[in-house]
Amino acid sequence: MILNDFGKIAEKCWIDLPNHYMNCALDEFTIMSNHIHGIVVIDDELLTSHVVTGFKPVTTLQDNKNLKG
Repeated sequence: MILNDFGKIAEKCWIDLPNHYMNCALDEFTIMSNHIHGIVVIDDELLTSHVVTGFKPVTTLQDNKNLKG
């Protein structure tokens, strides 16, 4: 399939998912004319020290430079 602008947005969003969900690994996907099929592997072992708040994970690690003495 030749993707139109909406298909390109869907593809970009699919590829970007692991940047928003640290326990997400992507497998095969295909973009159809009006929907998308894809396999998402959710693996809790991929999580480090992150807390999910909304759509973006937030680290719970503290930066030593920002700690008050």
